[in-house]
Amino acid sequence: MKLNNTLIEMDYEDNIDAGYKHLDSISKVAKEWGMSQEEVANIIKPFLAKLEDIDHTGDLGDII
Repeated sequence: MKLNNTLIEMDYEDNIDAGYKHLDSISKVAKEWGMSQEEVANIIKPFLAKLEDIDHTGDLGDII
């Protein structure tokens, strides 16, 4: 069965918004989804990299 990474990413973001730190959020998501922390981290890493990519987000931030 293939997991829907979007749901895992949303759970991670919800935990961050609720005040959890990065590792605490990964731990909580891993427990909720019955996965190891490493598996969740491997899903979250590309998601976080995409959030920082200005080509993807279009956010020029402090560049201008």
